[in-house]
Amino acid sequence: MRTYILRRVALAIPTIFALTIIVFLMVRLLPGDVVDAMSAGEVAIDPARKEAMLKRLGLAEPLHIQYINWLGEIASGDLGYSLRSPLPLRKDFLSALPITFELGLMAAFFACIIGIPLGVLAAVKRNSPVDNLARLIGTVGLAVPSFYLATLVLLFTSTILHWVPGLFWKSPLEDPIGNLQQMFLPSLVLSFGLMAITVRMTRATMQEVLTQDYVRTAHAKGLKTNPILVRHALRNALIPVITIIGVQLGYLLSGSVIIEQIFGLPGIGWFFLQGLLQRDYPAVQLMALFMVVLFIILNLVTDIIYAYVDPRIRFHGAD
Repeated sequence: MRTYILRRVALAIPTIFALTIIVFLMVRLLPGDVVDAMSAGEVAIDPARKEAMLKRLGLAEPLHIQYINWLGEIASGDLGYSLRSPLPLRKDFLSALPITFELGLMAAFFACIIGIPLGVLAAVKRNSPVDNLARLIGTVGLAVPSFYLATLVLLFTSTILHWVPGLFWKSPLEDPIGNLQQMFLPSLVLSFGLMAITVRMTRATMQEVLTQDYVRTAHAKGLKTNPILVRHALRNALIPVITIIGVQLGYLLSGSVIIEQIFGLPGIGWFFLQGLLQRDYPAVQLMALFMVVLFIILNLVTDIIYAYVDPRIRFHGAD
């Protein structure tokens, strides 16, 4: 198990390094620059003045020098400064990070505690009302966009229940009840797409596993249904489900900008959008690097969970 984990970590390090180069170049290849964005209201900007602004912002250096400087700052823990203001990015980024993490983790929690049991029941009781409900959730969850569902939920709660979530984020450590009231609706809306995928995948894999010979043998030996479902069938059926949840969790954490915008949550999605619109290179690079590292870490964690759920994977990886 230790060898398997070390190999996965060793593969992750050069992957992150290679992706930092891609992130840096992709941001620099965007049309326009921060000077153009800052002087958008002017008819024309003097070339000498533009050159002076680029030098002041450190953008007149060759690309490889800019990359080395940026990588050195990141390696030392310095997240840099915004090109639009003299404020360090660390403060804005670290204040937005807990909001998005809480939103994504709550959404994944709702998707798992509802999607996996519902998928198992749908597989066991095929063509029953539970199965029909699971298929309905799977179809609607994949067909309805999250922003449209969020708008409908807000309209319903505001016009029917005369209640909307608070406009200012409250820390769960300072006000747990107020935080739950504010985060419950956006996390539930965000979880609906992942819930639909989880239900469909769990239902499909459980139906396949329940037809295997070892499940029939367990029934023939007189084992009870619940131990067969939990110990034998579900453990094997969860492997593809873990893949889906691991990948989708990265999308939940990095792609929640629309939900954050609708519900007024100042998370990293809003942070990234503002940096992109203003051509704030350090902010965009920081957010892109965060998403890259996040996906690699989630894939690494997913591989480790694989090895725990199915020992054949870690033994094969040790060969």
